[in-house]
Amino acid sequence: FKQKTAYEITYGDWSSDVCSSDLLTLRDDTKQWNSTAQVVAMAKQSFSMLDFHPEVDSRLGKTSFSPATNQRLFGSLLELNNLAARLRRGDIEPHLFNTYCTEKFNFAPSVSDNAINKFGSDYTISWNGKPVQLGPHIRWNEARIYFYLDEQQLRVVVGHVGDRKSTRL
Repeated sequence: FKQKTAYEITYGDWSSDVCSSDLLTLRDDTKQWNSTAQVVAMAKQSFSMLDFHPEVDSRLGKTSFSPATNQRLFGSLLELNNLAARLRRGDIEPHLFNTYCTEKFNFAPSVSDNAINKFGSDYTISWNGKPVQLGPHIRWNEARIYFYLDEQQLRVVVGHVGDRKSTRL
């Protein structure tokens, strides 16, 4: 059993992960991309390797992105789901997960110390009855996906999907 490097994960490797024809047909239905809340709901329903924190919907609120940003949001969650599947299968070591994310996304492994010091509670969620810090995040333009990596249980917990907030999530 050989551990794959981030460079070795290519599109062809994803065939055993989520990439069904049902998901591929979504790209042709432009109405699917008009509502950010609907896109997040589709992701929650489709991506079983991701744990979506119960507060994801309330944190999204009335945030509404353009159809192009919504497509990118969905695609990023798809890729994050596939990385989570590889993590659970043992293809990716937990301590290297951020390295893989860096290869796939415009990715930040943590939030700034300034943001944590000022708004730490905004970056905290409860996971398995304990407070945990959201830090790693995928970013583009105004959109963000913040998550928590549970290295012991090999789970990726999506804690926030929505606006980039310079002061608050």
